[in-house]
Amino acid sequence: SAGHAVKLRVVQTRGFDNFNHVYAVVGLPPGKPPRWMALDASVAQPAGWEVPAAQIIKKKDYTV
Repeated sequence: SAGHAVKLRVVQTRGFDNFNHVYAVVGLPPGKPPRWMALDASVAQPAGWEVPAAQIIKKKDYTV
């Protein structure tokens, strides 16, 4: 995490009965971050991309 706050985000998307995807989110700037950016290495998208809100049924963050 190199000094950044990190959380794991789990989501349940449409078509699934339970949580089905997990990815990291990093706090920016370091310290007490006012914003969080997704870092999902499982998709071919740039940093900051997240599952579209319209597809999410449930979402939960876990502090690492």
